[in-house]
Amino acid sequence: MGERITQTGADFKTRMEQRVAELAKGDQLDTGSRLRFYKRVADGFAQDLNDFASRSQTETPIFENLVATGADAIARAAPIVLAIGPNQKHEIQPLLPGIRASAKALLEPIDAIRGFQQTMNSFPGVTTRLNQSRTRLIGITEGFIKAISDAHQQLLNLADTLEKLTRE
Repeated sequence: MGERITQTGADFKTRMEQRVAELAKGDQLDTGSRLRFYKRVADGFAQDLNDFASRSQTETPIFENLVATGADAIARAAPIVLAIGPNQKHEIQPLLPGIRASAKALLEPIDAIRGFQQTMNSFPGVTTRLNQSRTRLIGITEGFIKAISDAHQQLLNLADTLEKLTRE
């Protein structure tokens, strides 16, 4: 799943680089042609934003479900392991640092996503379609930030639960 999200971002970056290169070609046109050209490029950019938003929107609930299901499965399994053999705490304790590290690592992309949102907000709204696409994408990235924050909290809660179980 992480590979799909990474690939989605890489594909989007490639498309943006192509659009920027395309914009440079507009300098050679006369004024009337240049305006039509820039509008066409802006509409293409809007389509790229919509494609990226659609792919991102699809991945967000999958991400949320995977984290929630995994955390829930571990939280349910730990008491069973301890019920079978109370001396099995040594089987659970090694999980704690990895879970806490994973929770911390989840927060790392948030700054990059916020930077991306700021870039999108500063991009001039040349066309209505571009403005709508930009607004949609910012909303979707807010949803992804919330999903990341929720997953972070779920992992911290899981680590706390496991820690309490191993202390009892």
